[in-house]
Amino acid sequence: MRFTVAGPVLSQSSRLTAADLVSVAEQKGQAHLLAIAGRSVVEEQVTDVLVNRGDRSVVHRLAANTGASFSEAGYSKLVRRAETDEHLVEKIGRRLDIPLQLFRELLLKATEAVRNRLIAAAGPDRQELVRRVVAEISSQVAQEAPGARNIEDAQRLVLMMKETGRLNEGEIFTFAQRGKFDEVVAGVAALCGVSFDLIDRLMRSDRADAVLVPCKAVNFNWPTVRAILEASNAQGRGEQDIEIAAKEYAKLSAATAARVLRFWQVRQSTTQVPAADPATQQTAAE
Repeated sequence: MRFTVAGPVLSQSSRLTAADLVSVAEQKGQAHLLAIAGRSVVEEQVTDVLVNRGDRSVVHRLAANTGASFSEAGYSKLVRRAETDEHLVEKIGRRLDIPLQLFRELLLKATEAVRNRLIAAAGPDRQELVRRVVAEISSQVAQEAPGARNIEDAQRLVLMMKETGRLNEGEIFTFAQRGKFDEVVAGVAALCGVSFDLIDRLMRSDRADAVLVPCKAVNFNWPTVRAILEASNAQGRGEQDIEIAAKEYAKLSAATAARVLRFWQVRQSTTQVPAADPATQQTAAE
């Protein structure tokens, strides 16, 4: 069925069962998923698939849809995808059905500006709850901030491993599998010969290609790159995103990646993660 026909059917037809929608969501592309996300009612089993496979547009439409229901697992994944997406944080934060614990987690990830907007947008019956949760989080952050990340420990460990000849792709793969994000960042930075801050920004970007560049610069094999993508999965990348990244990684050459990485290192003083993809950055890098 052509999408010009399927789109209205997916978004409006009452004859489609949840099982029908799950089947479509598991097999079709993002345009189909976007249509399903806009239905007046979207059941939990459907939203589970949409949150897992959907791109940014799909997830944003779904989060703003008051007729969409989420399982606790689906909400948890949605909150993880909002870690570096302020607009998604706001959409999720306005939902009245989000579990309190996940609401706390969401606000913990939000900037102060986003928290203030959520307070302003909340109704009288919810505003006090938001204020109370924000106050609790502010106190928690103040207490935990000094030890929130072990960057210095990770850098010392990686330096020792490099000096003793133990720092290699295999160790980075192990760090990634164990969820040791700071060690992954420190290790990749050391192998690439660039700053921790640059790799940290790239790893936390919502762009997969930002992660691919330093990995290709040191010729990591795909299983290692995949493990790193999953370890830095702030945006909750679905399997389709991973497959696209695999194809991009195969096309990217080590020489191009090295030039792009050097270019980004020179421009590290800018506040934004490089937005262009490696192909468009190559000319600038040269």
